[in-house]
Order: sequence, then structure tokens, then C-alpha cells
Amino acid sequence: MNKQLNNVGNLGDILKHGALVRLAKLMRTKAIKAPLLYFDTHAFLLNAPWTNKLKWKQAVNQKLSEHPYYKDYVRLEANRLDKDEPYRCSAGLVIDVINDVPHRIYLAEKDPETREKLQEQVRSEPIRCDKIVDSATKLANIVPPGGDDFNYEKTDVAVFALVDPFELDHDEWDELAAVIADFTLEDSYGVIQVFDYNTDPQPPKWPEPPKNFYGPVASLSVGPYHNAVYATRTMIEQVYATLDLIGWTLHDIEIDLPSAD
Repeated sequence: MNKQLNNVGNLGDILKHGALVRLAKLMRTKAIKAPLLYFDTHAFLLNAPWTNKLKWKQAVNQKLSEHPYYKDYVRLEANRLDKDEPYRCSAGLVIDVINDVPHRIYLAEKDPETREKLQEQVRSEPIRCDKIVDSATKLANIVPPGGDDFNYEKTDVAVFALVDPFELDHDEWDELAAVIADFTLEDSYGVIQVFDYNTDPQPPKWPEPPKNFYGPVASLSVGPYHNAVYATRTMIEQVYATLDLIGWTLHDIEIDLPSAD
């Protein structure tokens, strides 16, 4: 059994998803001239059985009392709870937010049994999922959408990614960072959310940002649950505004300004 089934709806999920949904709502507005590309490097499932509904309700009520803008996430999940539907996982929540704008979705899940179930769930969704692979590093083989059916520049592409390996491996991050960077230019719309589980009381040392990205521009650490966000320079201020409302720490970033022609 995939051990993630034991963690469905825990505090780590709530903290991660509170930001993920708000960032997805931000990034869906960037699918203007080109599709929004969403990468989930450790996708797990779109839907999973609830672990403890009462505990989830108590935890989200606490977060809502501290930061009311968790409502963006809570509404999506609570609607499913009220209908006695399965819990919505990270990729499923993003799909709920972006499914009505042009998009391409790329998912990675290494566990064979989980990946098979994920593929079944994806087929039942009204989405464009271009790829489900067994290793996040295989996302490097993806060719950005283009050709005769598309008329846009690389700077028009919006890239949103969740890097969620449970425990962050910096070597794997380096490979993933290179993949994501290859889809962007300096002025692209790009946001990457990273999750790390670490029982060390000190916040983790976050890896260097990918090319064309800055950060972490914001972070949140509560107990063993650590989140950080990287962004391209066109997105930094918007990310600040998005995450400030749910209590994240914002980091001053020195930005390389575009050179004058």
C-alpha cells in the first residue's frame, strides 16, 4: 500500500493545498496566448479515500480562523466532503481550478499500482493530460506544445509546477529544475511550489532556483511541514500578494532587471 494513503488530509496537506489552490487561481489567468503547463512531479492520485474527516474539519477551521483566505482551498474540498465524495489530492485540486482554460498537464508517479489507478482517474476527467510517467526526471523528455496548431512565443507560456517528493532530494531537484527552466525564458510566467517533510526544527536549506526563476520568494514552515515557492521575475509581486493573505513569510529578492536595448 502506498504510504501516502495514511497522510491524506493531514496538516501538511492543508498547508500545501491552501497555497496550491491560490497559486493555481493566479496562474490560470496567465493562459492568455498559450496554454498553462502544469507539472506534478510526485502526483500520487487525483482522488483518495479520506483518512479522518473530523480531524480535517477541525484543522481547516483552525486555519480559517487564522487566515480566512484558506477558504479558496476549503470550499473545493468541503464541497466534496458534503457530497460524500473522495478526498481531492494536489493534482486534482489544480485540475478543478484550471480545467476551463487552455492547459497541458504532465504527471509523474513512481509507484506502479498507484500510477495505474492515477491513469484510470485521469481518463474520467475532462482534461488534457499529455503525459503520465513513472519518474519525475522523465519529464525531461517532454516536448513543449507547439507546431502548426499553436501561434505563440516561448515567453507566452505559463508554467506551474508542484515538486512534492515528501523528502526533498537536491540531486533530483537539480534535474527537475533543468526541465522546468527549459520551458521558460526570463519574462515567462512561472511559479514552482516545493514541499519538504523534515523533522529538524530548523527550516530546511532550500535549493538554488532554476534558471529564469528567483527564490524562494516565500516560504512556510509549521512543524515538520515545509513549503517554498520560486517564481520568475514577472510573477514575484503577484506571488507575494497571493501568499501573504495565508500567512506565508515573504522574502526580499534582488531581481535582475532586463537590459536596455
